[in-house]
Amino acid sequence: MKPICSALLDAVQMPSEIGAAWIQAGSTLVAAALAVLGIGWQIRAQAGLSRQAIIDGESRKIKAAMYDDGLRLARQVSNSSIELSTKLRVASVSLGHELQAGGPHPAIPTPNRTLQQLSDLHAQISSDCLALVFLIEERRFVDPEIIIFRDYLVSKLYDLSSVFTQEFPSHLMYVVPTPMGEVVHRAPFSRQLWAEAIASVERALQTLSDIETVVEDFNVEMQNLLLSDVFGHKVAHRAPIDPKCQVVSIENAAAVRAALDESAWAKTCREAEEQERERQRQISALARK
Repeated sequence: MKPICSALLDAVQMPSEIGAAWIQAGSTLVAAALAVLGIGWQIRAQAGLSRQAIIDGESRKIKAAMYDDGLRLARQVSNSSIELSTKLRVASVSLGHELQAGGPHPAIPTPNRTLQQLSDLHAQISSDCLALVFLIEERRFVDPEIIIFRDYLVSKLYDLSSVFTQEFPSHLMYVVPTPMGEVVHRAPFSRQLWAEAIASVERALQTLSDIETVVEDFNVEMQNLLLSDVFGHKVAHRAPIDPKCQVVSIENAAAVRAALDESAWAKTCREAEEQERERQRQISALARK
């Protein structure tokens, strides 16, 4: 730029025709230089925008795929829970009929699920829940706090397994058909036996209801985390009428975790950890002898 400016100054002292030519040439060079600089800046800006557009596009594809995976597994959990809940309710109604009849009666239909079949449905929902748990663990990079959904599901799976492994064998095996279609009853089929069986069924149904609601909470959270930037708004979480019913969410993670600390699953974990520490102390004591 300095030589051009010097030439322009020299041109002032030259004849008018020559000076005008120099001024025009200098102006052209300055304009060309500015144009080149502007084009370079525009190219760099467009390249940056293109790269960002590619990144945004790929990010949205990944988010959409992640949401589809979560939705698919969550739907499997809901379907398994609904199927098991339906069969348990049918068995519960049939047990009431048998109580009124005083035991098996040709006119009273027996539960249409055997204990083994109910156990198979329990195994199915357990498998589906664990698949969702593994997905949550793999996708923690979305937000580390989504691990609260894993903890809640594992806690409820523990409660459901406790009913099926500790209560159903001693209660339902006497009133639910065997694989051969026969019903093994205590004699007589008492109201106490009916009450024990119904209480176990109700505990299982409540746990299944909790699983279905946390699946709904998970779907809402995934929509907000993965799709809200695409559609420009967020989905509201459910608002239960009963204040005892907790909404599982990232925002509410601390309160949910505090409640889980008092659950049967958490207590069992603490007992197992204490037993392991005691075992390690015994091993250390033996090693010092």
